[in-house]
Amino acid sequence: MRSAALLLALCLACAGCGGDSASTAGSSSDSRDSDSNSTGRSSKSDDTKKPDEPGKGEKPPEPEKLPGLSGEELQIGKVYKNGEPVKMSMYGVSFKLPPDCGVVMQKDATAMTLQSTTKKSLGFVFFKREVNESELETELRQPQEIDDGVTLSLQGDFERKSGYTLAKYADDTYVGYAAFHIGPEKNGILFFMGGFKADEAHFKEKVEALAGSIGIGKPLESQSEQEWKAMLAGNMLTYLKSYSSTDGVGGGVYSSTNIEIRLYPDGTYRYHGSDSFSVGTGSGGSASGGKGGDETGTWKVEQIGTVTYLKCNSEGGSRQYKLEYADKKTYLNGTRYFRTPIE
Repeated sequence: MRSAALLLALCLACAGCGGDSASTAGSSSDSRDSDSNSTGRSSKSDDTKKPDEPGKGEKPPEPEKLPGLSGEELQIGKVYKNGEPVKMSMYGVSFKLPPDCGVVMQKDATAMTLQSTTKKSLGFVFFKREVNESELETELRQPQEIDDGVTLSLQGDFERKSGYTLAKYADDTYVGYAAFHIGPEKNGILFFMGGFKADEAHFKEKVEALAGSIGIGKPLESQSEQEWKAMLAGNMLTYLKSYSSTDGVGGGVYSSTNIEIRLYPDGTYRYHGSDSFSVGTGSGGSASGGKGGDETGTWKVEQIGTVTYLKCNSEGGSRQYKLEYADKKTYLNGTRYFRTPIE
């Protein structure tokens, strides 16, 4: 079994708009020459957004105090077993494995496979930063598809425990328990373990033991996040594509796409995008047009698992770009952008 829906729930806050790109046909040419100010390759970052300030006269609720982080830093592919304390500093969470349980980090570093060593079971540990807790709870109230043809429904309501929230899911054959905690920095962790109904008490015991051992702290920026922030701050990312063709009798077509993203050191950005075209005929007829737009907002670099993203947020929405650096060139969502200092 696999818990695709639970994974979707924890990844809810990461879904953003796809990055901008432009595709053209025929001959084309890019403007600018090359990146400047290049540094090494990296992956992604996070300027953790502070919770909204309470209004005047309002007293904010006291955050639930949990132990700080402890244990060995988790590594991809390594198996951890009975009683080992482990942590993920990038997500600001730690926990201790109860007896008869083992975990192994998945390749994308956003989740772990969790299993009982004495019962047939399937389980997961999910890590997250910048979780919207209310959206997470809304998603977890929905039926959860555990495997093809196996969907477990929430039984009753969430049970609020000291330091975590517990939920039970079941159908006629299988049962599972989920427990999660979201910290004051909007970082969190979710455990799930399930299997045959005859072993329900075992699954509940293990999930509660895991949840009861949660340590929470402030997520730390990864090396990749730090490097990308240093590389991008104070620079403009430019994509410029042009296309032209002639019909051999004096007519032709010309089009261009221009995108500029200015990333200021104070965490704000300015985006400008435009498209234009013109068509001419040998007899003197012509037509032209275009569109464009500007927006401003805030930007940050955030690493999710092993992938780094540039996230731009404005009042009108958000843009998300997967960041890559190869051969001294910068790529956003697989498209080459030129990086130059803001003038």
